[in-house]
Amino acid sequence: MKQIYDFLLWLYPAEYRQMFLQEIQIVLETGAEDCRNHGAIARAVFAKRETLGLLIGLGREWIAKLTRLSVYCRDPVAAQFPFAEERARQIVECEKKVAFFIGRVEHAIANHDFEGARFYTSEERRERERLQLLRARLGSSPNDE
Repeated sequence: MKQIYDFLLWLYPAEYRQMFLQEIQIVLETGAEDCRNHGAIARAVFAKRETLGLLIGLGREWIAKLTRLSVYCRDPVAAQFPFAEERARQIVECEKKVAFFIGRVEHAIANHDFEGARFYTSEERRERERLQLLRARLGSSPNDE
């Protein structure tokens, strides 16, 4: 199944893979290890659920990528502060991670994986703190760094 997961992950947009590939692989490996101890039916259910999830996510990410409007503003004021554009990109990436973690928490809770839910909740909290810092610094000048 690892080859199938790797192939499906390879089909995701490059930006998404860059941001989430390692985390997704860790979750898949951990889930597969847990299912090994619970028999063939548990492994089959896990494989079906995760393959379907990867396929749905694949479509969702490509639709998002192809329909996304530019998040960067190109106006004279923004041109005076080029550092703001990079921070805006970082904020968008951080918001995507928060949304991803929320989805994983919901998925974990729906599947009674409360340990996984706690893990993703802590990851979400950490990412929200990072997001708050990025938003606070967005208006700062380059000399503040």
